Amino acid sequence: LDMNEASLKLSSEYRTQRNLWRLFGEVIRDAAWKSELLETGVILAIQRRNVGVFGGSWSGTLTERMTLMGEIEYRETRYSDEREGGLFDYEVIVGTIQTVYSLSEKDQLRASVELLNYRAASVGVQSKNVGLQLSWVHPFSETFEGTLSVGVREVFNEFSTGGATQK
Repeated sequence: LDMNEASLKLSSEYRTQRNLWRLFGEVIRDAAWKSELLETGVILAIQRRNVGVFGGSWSGTLTERMTLMGEIEYRETRYSDEREGGLFDYEVIVGTIQTVYSLSEKDQLRASVELLNYRAASVGVQSKNVGLQLSWVHPFSETFEGTLSVGVREVFNEFSTGGATQK
């Protein structure tokens, strides 16, 4: 299989005393078989794939003990011929908000909320995910750290076929 792969990645950061703003983007053109093999371990088809990833984030120090972070990312994946091989164009939007609170000099409490929206319009599939995670982080030494996390995720799926929608 002859391949020509290309990627272009850009990012920028702007820092102030209490804030960090970041913008990023990436455009990838590759063969889907390679990435599908790495991600799933199965090759469904050999097709050209174009991926665009764009997003931004902010993190800020609210108090001496508390920081807040937010990030949003949009990913669009298009295949050369989605009718062949079971690979379908899709879009994913992910938004994350996280807060970190320093309980002491060492211990941290982290809370995060993630919203995810996946859509493959050509096959009538949409999935929305909402997740919440709480973590306690404790460094035992300079080289060893422990994390205890608990979380929950709710998934809402919709399948549209011939005008009917299933949830």
